[in-house]
Amino acid sequence: MDIRPITALDRIPRDVVFTLGLVLRASRPSQRVPELLRTALFTAIREKLPRAATRVVRGLRIHVPRILDETTPPATFTSELRLDEPLPNNVVPDLSRFSDPNTSPILISEHDASKLFRGPACATTITPFVKDHLPALHAHVAVYQNAVLIGLTAVHAAFDSEGLATVLRAWAAASRGELNDIRSGPIDFFPVNTSALVAQAAAEGQPDPWMNQRDLVLHYLWELLTAGKQQSVVIRFPKRWVQEQKDLANEYLLKDNSQADPTQRLSSSSNDIITDKSYIHNATLYYAAPPIPANVLATDPLGKIAARLRRAVLDFRNGPVLAELAYSCKHRDDGKLFVPGQPGVGWTYQSSWLQARLGAITFALETTMTTAAAVTVVVNVRPDYVSGYMYDRAVNLGLVVFEDDEAYWATWYSNKNAIARNAAILKERYGLRTAL
Repeated sequence: MDIRPITALDRIPRDVVFTLGLVLRASRPSQRVPELLRTALFTAIREKLPRAATRVVRGLRIHVPRILDETTPPATFTSELRLDEPLPNNVVPDLSRFSDPNTSPILISEHDASKLFRGPACATTITPFVKDHLPALHAHVAVYQNAVLIGLTAVHAAFDSEGLATVLRAWAAASRGELNDIRSGPIDFFPVNTSALVAQAAAEGQPDPWMNQRDLVLHYLWELLTAGKQQSVVIRFPKRWVQEQKDLANEYLLKDNSQADPTQRLSSSSNDIITDKSYIHNATLYYAAPPIPANVLATDPLGKIAARLRRAVLDFRNGPVLAELAYSCKHRDDGKLFVPGQPGVGWTYQSSWLQARLGAITFALETTMTTAAAVTVVVNVRPDYVSGYMYDRAVNLGLVVFEDDEAYWATWYSNKNAIARNAAILKERYGLRTAL
């Protein structure tokens, strides 16, 4: 058993458990789908991503099993067959009430369909994972008459969206019989020089009981204060509309450039654009740039916001900032993605859910033909919809979850009054349409 401490940044969301839910449309899926997907997942973890079998234990440490068998499975797997039932209507947001949904953003009240993506005994807090020494990954497959739901529930201290996407890509490749195309994440891969195996302590560190009790009371009081006031909504941003906003921002940047001092110009050449790599995104966690206040985002013109972001990007590339980031990255332990541990991206901490490209993951599903011989056919299916569910919801938490061919989809958790207030502002400024 390999043992590692959880890093400081990983302790911030240590109590968060979240679920990724994928909706795969398929006509008449076979009853063998759960078993086939279970075999594919376990094979993918054993052969390609052994660190994905991690456990989170007391003292907030990571255990990575060296041997995976029936008593120590790669992940928890549950499934259910509902072959005579169509997919419930509340899983995918209904856009039929909107004429031409691609002209402006749409805000829709989200029905809590998280239970459909979790098994009946799937934990939603970190306590059962730690207490029962469960795998930090719980996969659930539900088969309906016209769709297959795949849910991955994980402890956020061990996985982030990029980590789960790495697992999903390997899982999907195994389902298609293409696992050899997946790059391995060896169990002994150490992307950061300072990381090393540590001997198991004689006694695992016990958290302070008083601190635990205090946190429990505060969490309970907070739940009482916010019960019934929190709301989850889905916001759909059409790509056509996003491009129009980008064009407006570019016009402003060009105008701002022509009037600025040459040393302060916001160059728009491709040479100064940050490389689209997840570790670059994550490095910004160490960059102490002042955030843009919410009231500024709500009131400033789009062009001014774009200029502000552009200057922040240019400032990020300054020598002293990069040197500080390099030092920080050198003197820290592995981040969440050490779990899959793929070379090149294994040391990242967090990244955008959009960066994970969840909508592009293709699973192979066995379907049944309508013949007396019950002939089966394997079809490749991409998610029709992807949702994210957080079980320690913070106020004003927004997640850009995935993109399809026509739009970007985001989830927003907030106070009901705040949602209504901001929706009114967005309606006035950007033509937001709502269905609350």
